[in-house]
Amino acid sequence: MQRFGLSQFADAFAKKAADTDYSRFAGLRDVTSEDIRAAAEVLWQRITHSGGDPEEFSKRITGMDVVETLKAKVEHYQDDNHLVSVNYEGYWDWTDKLGLSFGLLEQMQRELSRKYLTEKRSEGFDTVDNRYGIWLFRFEG
Repeated sequence: MQRFGLSQFADAFAKKAADTDYSRFAGLRDVTSEDIRAAAEVLWQRITHSGGDPEEFSKRITGMDVVETLKAKVEHYQDDNHLVSVNYEGYWDWTDKLGLSFGLLEQMQRELSRKYLTEKRSEGFDTVDNRYGIWLFRFEG
């Protein structure tokens, strides 16, 4: 028997999203398939961290679950480079002046990104960081 995991949960979430008219909400008209997968991942995290059963939840995902999770998305970055460029103004000008190596620049980006996400989590944001990008979610209540 295959163990129920994030991939199966994300598939169930995506299937429900396909059946949900979330685009009727102005802020959700530009939702991508990657946003839907990130929303599924953050919902999975919230369920598992609270001791819930994601497999059971996947059987009863509602359109409102999809909408509320997608509405909780507040930021999206393509990668560490994008996050650092947006949130650390002047970073590239400063590093260009120093003539740092590519490897060191990558290491600095990862560290700044990690620091930023840690700060956001301490402020109550949920984060998803995967090969498709970096997302921050903020749930009400």
